Amino acid sequence: LDTVCELLSATPPSQLATLGAQIRQPPGFEPYLDFVRDRVLCRFNSRSYVEEAERWRVATAALRILRQLAINYSQAQHGEEAGEPTE
Repeated sequence: LDTVCELLSATPPSQLATLGAQIRQPPGFEPYLDFVRDRVLCRFNSRSYVEEAERWRVATAALRILRQLAINYSQAQHGEEAGEPTE
């Protein structure tokens, strides 16, 4: 999950609409959003983990991805470059 977040943070917001266009239809960030939301975040608490801390690492990573998708989406709407917004 950390790698997905890193890749999303390096993707220019203007390219969000074409993510995965070479390998699937429709392209875009929605499949990533759906996967992280539905298959990771919504199920993290019902899975078994060897270490309890892993449960929270999974949840944290999923939330980081959702946050990065929201940042990228917002930046794409405003024509900004990739990366963290200034706070």
